[in-house]
Amino acid sequence: MCVKSEDVSSLNKKEKSSEDVNTDSTTGRTGRDLGVWESSLEDRAGIISTWMLSYISPLLKLGAEKVLDSEDIGVPSKGDRADYAYETSLAAWKEEEEKCRIANLKEQKCFEGKLEACSSEEEKKKIKKPKLKEPSLGIALMNAFGGFRFFLAIIYYVISALLSFVPVLVLNDLVKFFESPDRTLSDPGTFVNPWIEVAGLAKGS
Repeated sequence: MCVKSEDVSSLNKKEKSSEDVNTDSTTGRTGRDLGVWESSLEDRAGIISTWMLSYISPLLKLGAEKVLDSEDIGVPSKGDRADYAYETSLAAWKEEEEKCRIANLKEQKCFEGKLEACSSEEEKKKIKKPKLKEPSLGIALMNAFGGFRFFLAIIYYVISALLSFVPVLVLNDLVKFFESPDRTLSDPGTFVNPWIEVAGLAKGS
C-alpha cells in the first residue's frame, strides 16, 4: 500500500499543531499567577473597582487567552463564604439574645418591685405583667452584615425599579413625536432629541 508524501506531511503538521496546543495549555498562565488562591479579586478591589466591576478584568483577559477552569477562579470572596456567613450570623444572634435577656431581666425586676410595693392583692392584680422582648432575626442579620449594606441594597433596588420605567417613557415620547405631523427635529416636543432617545433604546436593548 502506497502513501503519498503529501498525506504524510499533512499528518505530521496536524500532530505538531496538536502538540503545540497542549504545550500552550500546560505552560500558559493560570489563575494562580493572579493570586486568586490567596485572596479573591473582589476582596482586593477598591470602591470604584467594585462599582465598575473592573476587578474581574485580569480574569477576563486570562479567559481570552485560554479556557478558564476551576483552578483559575480561585477562592470565593470572604463575604460569600458559608463559614463566614454562619459564624457572623451566629455571633450576632447570640448578641441579640443576650440583649433581650438583659432587657427582660430588668423588666422582671421592675415588675417584682412594683408587686412588693403593693399593700393588697387587688393592687397587685392591677399591675400588668411585663411583655418580654424576643430576639429579632432581622436585627441580628442587619448587625451581622452591616446596616449600611441593607440601606445600600434598598437604594439600588429603588433605582433599578425606577430605571425600568425609563424605556416605557421614552417609547411613549417617541410615539407622540411620530404621531404629531407638526413636530420637527428642531422643535420635537420631546424630553431630548428623538435620535438620542432612539440610540438610548437601541443601546439598552
